[in-house]
Amino acid sequence: MPFGDETFNRSNLKYLTVEQAMFDYVELIKMIKDTRGIQDRAVIVGGGSYGGMIAAWLRMKFPNWF
Repeated sequence: MPFGDETFNRSNLKYLTVEQAMFDYVELIKMIKDTRGIQDRAVIVGGGSYGGMIAAWLRMKFPNWF
């Protein structure tokens, strides 16, 4: 819960979207690659149900990262 007890307040709900989740994944991958010095390594995403949809959308929207 990114905002603690305030996560589900109306003003914070704008951050709980699929688009925001995908941007969060990109930032996470950037941080991990930079921290470990593995910028040239591929990232493969997959999943089922919601995770599978997110994986497909990530590949479509950010093909240079996934």
